Amino acid sequence: MANYPVISRQSIPNAGDITTDVTNFNNILSSSDIDVQQALDTIDNLNIYITPISIKTSSYTVTSSDYTIIADSSTQAVTINLTATPITGQTVIIKCKNQLNGVTVGRNGKNIDGEANDITLYDDEVVRLQYDGTEWWII
Repeated sequence: MANYPVISRQSIPNAGDITTDVTNFNNILSSSDIDVQQALDTIDNLNIYITPISIKTSSYTVTSSDYTIIADSSTQAVTINLTATPITGQTVIIKCKNQLNGVTVGRNGKNIDGEANDITLYDDEVVRLQYDGTEWWII
């Protein structure tokens, strides 16, 4: 886990259940003295995850750290290739912004919903895909 700077210290008891964790988190946020690390640790205890989002204006291959990709084809055609080595359970969301030149989701050797076909997205369309260990599924 990354270490974040401490703005000032505030003691928080170790929480053993979600109710206590939420109370502690609310107490941290309402205090004028916030310990950033303690606040982030409490968020971790609540299983709240912040997922990455990126905008791609040229062709790109999905990595294991990608989650949401906005494909902007306003200046050229964009292909978002799914990773050739996905992790079981990996999820990726791809949105087409500005389908002027076309957005293709390339399957990169894995089937999508049982089909050996790429996906074409049009303006403002979104596809959410999840890998089951064998192929990608539209969710």
